[in-house]
Amino acid sequence: MVALKQRNPALKVMIAVGGWNNGGYVFSQMASTKAGRAEFIKSSMDLIMKYGFDGVDLDWEYPGVGSRGGRPEDKENFSLLIQVSSK
Repeated sequence: MVALKQRNPALKVMIAVGGWNNGGYVFSQMASTKAGRAEFIKSSMDLIMKYGFDGVDLDWEYPGVGSRGGRPEDKENFSLLIQVSSK
């Protein structure tokens, strides 16, 4: 897919992480610590650089919802993750 950017330089190719079937538990655990957020960001950047992606689609469905494996502090931790990763 990324090779198609040679034919169309305006094409953006992103890697998607998460989704409905993934639930929220894994994201909740990752985002709960500064070290976890940093590791996720580093891993994402490594993939972007290695394969030439243009970004990451972080599909964390309903942060903080207990029935999805989340915790109340997920909303704040999600914000921290996005703030760090957008710099």
